[in-house]
Amino acid sequence: MTPEACRRKALEFQRAAEIATDESVQRAYRDLASKWHERAEWAEALAQRLKGIGESPLWPNSDRNADTD
Repeated sequence: MTPEACRRKALEFQRAAEIATDESVQRAYRDLASKWHERAEWAEALAQRLKGIGESPLWPNSDRNADTD
């Protein structure tokens, strides 16, 4: 997934945590949001490393393939 798609997924979980009424569910959603933010950072770091060696990540459904996530 692209970093942008990971960030969108994290935002979905953050919003779900905000509307959840059960504290354990809120924690679970916040944890999932955190994991998706981490995935976005990893994906961004990978893209930067590949850019440094003249390559481009081949994200499914991304820049080269029209991001639809």
